[in-house]
Amino acid sequence: MYQVTFVRISEDTKLSAKSIKNNKLTSGVSFPITPLRMMRSRTKEKGKHAHSTHYRRLVWENIVWPLIIQVNRPYFTLKEYQCKRNEFCKINDIPVSKLSGGLVSLIIKDILKKDYEHRTWVYSIHYRLIPYMRKKTKLEYGLAVRESSGKR
Repeated sequence: MYQVTFVRISEDTKLSAKSIKNNKLTSGVSFPITPLRMMRSRTKEKGKHAHSTHYRRLVWENIVWPLIIQVNRPYFTLKEYQCKRNEFCKINDIPVSKLSGGLVSLIIKDILKKDYEHRTWVYSIHYRLIPYMRKKTKLEYGLAVRESSGKR
């Protein structure tokens, strides 16, 4: 449990980070100071949908789109994806299991399409994203969602 300290401040007191940290303030109106650990923990709380969006965005911007640009075609195989994913996970020290739902979410959002061709799984991007691939631009997740859903 966190302990909240109260500090008294008068109108003529100057506030600075050092004075607040050392509690060297004069008497006056009191207000609670929230510890930084407490503030950080509040900002890290996300709902289920926020986590799904986070992993979808992570997979799109760091694995799928760079892979599309790298292979220079609007589709990639499962093995190509796995190699790129493993490389990303190794560099950033993220478990592979954390990113497993990201690719599936992209398929559900209709950004990617999954097909079985010539005895291998092939993932292709939405046809509206192909011009971005040809220009080799960095396509952010939000723009990819807007383009693939047809809403502008």
